Amino acid sequence: MGYLIYTDRINLLMSIKRGLIRIPRNLRVRFDLRTIRKGDTIFLFDFENNKLYGPILAAADNATEEKNPKDGPFNGYGNVKKHYIYDALKIDCSKAGKRGIQYECKDDFRFIVSKEDDEVLQQKLELINGDKVPVVLNFTISEGSLKAAVVKLKGVTHINNYVCKNPDNLLSLLRKKKRIGEALLSGGKNKAFVNNLKDMGQLIYDNIFKPIDLESLFTEGGYTVYISGDDQIKEIPFEVSYNDLFIFERNTVVYSGAAEHKERSIKIKKVLIIADPSSRYHNAYEEGVELFRLFSESNIATDFISREIDNDLINDLFPDYDIVHFAGHSRMEDSKVGWDIGGTCFTFTDILVQGRLPHLVFSSSCGNTLKFGLALLGKGVKNVIASRWQIPDYDMRVFVLSFYNLLLSGIEIGDAISSALTRSYWRGEVLPLLFTLHGESRMVYEK
Repeated sequence: MGYLIYTDRINLLMSIKRGLIRIPRNLRVRFDLRTIRKGDTIFLFDFENNKLYGPILAAADNATEEKNPKDGPFNGYGNVKKHYIYDALKIDCSKAGKRGIQYECKDDFRFIVSKEDDEVLQQKLELINGDKVPVVLNFTISEGSLKAAVVKLKGVTHINNYVCKNPDNLLSLLRKKKRIGEALLSGGKNKAFVNNLKDMGQLIYDNIFKPIDLESLFTEGGYTVYISGDDQIKEIPFEVSYNDLFIFERNTVVYSGAAEHKERSIKIKKVLIIADPSSRYHNAYEEGVELFRLFSESNIATDFISREIDNDLINDLFPDYDIVHFAGHSRMEDSKVGWDIGGTCFTFTDILVQGRLPHLVFSSSCGNTLKFGLALLGKGVKNVIASRWQIPDYDMRVFVLSFYNLLLSGIEIGDAISSALTRSYWRGEVLPLLFTLHGESRMVYEK
């Protein structure tokens, strides 16, 4: 259980600087500092900017009485400076990060934070204040060799080059394992599928990561791994690389986009949700409904489509939205994979640029929409989330909602997707592991 203290920006900074929370006695009915014990978690809520900071620990067992203090902090709300008696509590701010998360306080003057919410808020604050070491990996396959250029960036840049002979053997094995995995998924053999996924990941580790001295990704973690390469390289599922644990459990993996974008912050003004337009997949429809509720409650203008649509309408709609989320089925048409939108299929060749494109497109579909996503990146979309696997219809709501909740709190998209994937895996969910992020991992999407 934790506690939430309201404050304005100036007094928040004073509380952190002085290691003290001070509440007027008349606000005791809402914020009773006497109930807080040493070691309890406290969050400071800047109500002027809807930002939450912490975690902060109570440094004393009991609040003390202060009469007529001359200097701040003066926490709480309303006219907090002109009182005579205050409750004061010493706090330990050594674990508090410098950056806060976006936070909407739905309860009027909420004070007590449940154990579950306490853990979620601490996780978000840890993610937004954690700095991962970037590792840039560029791969090429030519003349029967896989060549890897490794750039580590941590104050000093180190460039190592590595050549792997006969990459065709590795690619052939990975394709075979992928076919086996898809058959296991369609048969509902999830445990066997995870073991197959680990075998694939071990092949990638043994043939690529270990020879280029990147064991630390698995033993230490704390890296953002940027991967780029040609179409053959994009066949390799680096995101499930495995050596005792999957690479995503301790790191963020992102496939670099077609272009670099200068901005690192996006204001989300409008969201489009396309949910089960073919009217065949109930889980996809429910996913869309839950997302509509989440964005609407976050005061973001959100449109919801769950009916048959056509290619022209999608092209007309794309420029109007910052995020487009598709939940449904993918299918193949003329050897091209795209979204099943009812009467037809929207493929990457149907994408026509008419003004700007969305900043983020999430293709939550039971099929391989990787080429579709890469085509969007090539046309200017900043981030795409897609799967390279043919997977069965599945309830993805927990994973999807977890990701968007993290994203809307101001966490970089790479950390948001990595955390959502890891927690899905720890819960025993399989299919979320098959989705990958492409584009700019450090992009922040703000409400």
